[in-house]
Amino acid sequence: MAPLSTPKLVLRRIRDDKMLLSSIFVGIVFAATLVAAVPIYINSLERLALNIEIDRLGRFQSKVLGFAFNIPVTEGQFAQTDQAFNETVVEALGDVYANHERYVTGLQFYAGMPDIPLPRPGQENASAARVYLRSRSHFDEHVRVIDGRLPQVRPETDGRGATLEAVIGATTASRFRLRVGDLLRVTPDASSPKIMTVTIVCVVDAAVPEADYSLI
Repeated sequence: MAPLSTPKLVLRRIRDDKMLLSSIFVGIVFAATLVAAVPIYINSLERLALNIEIDRLGRFQSKVLGFAFNIPVTEGQFAQTDQAFNETVVEALGDVYANHERYVTGLQFYAGMPDIPLPRPGQENASAARVYLRSRSHFDEHVRVIDGRLPQVRPETDGRGATLEAVIGATTASRFRLRVGDLLRVTPDASSPKIMTVTIVCVVDAAVPEADYSLI
């Protein structure tokens, strides 16, 4: 009998156990592939879950609010803020971002109304009416004019102060008995001599009450 060398012994064992070795090799390849694919699979599941959740959201609930504070009320500053907002939202949300509306509101003002005048200097301000002056983008596209006309954009200024034209919602107009032509005397402090005149030129209602764009 010829003596067996190490290479011959290895070859013989491989031939005898080739099915077992093939199974082990296939198992190793499968395990390595599975380990490499698990992170990709998990990321795909997370993305799919996010897409499903977004699809389940109604339009009214799928909103993101972005805030910018202490912005000067100028067209240039509004344009810069809109550009920064667009760049940030597109980078963060990508394909799920559809559009946005700009909503501008100032500090609370005291307002003298026909039925609720401003208190006299030295009197308490608790009884004075409060108002907010607000502006919204694409406003005229989402409202139905009930009475009057939409306001002029630019304010006028005379020696007594600024004069603005304003729109009021039908519900608020009814609650405070305001109508087109009424004048509001607006000031940040009821005892301040700086008075701004706001003329109500239009009463409106939402064109589509159930739409995302709402009158506040």
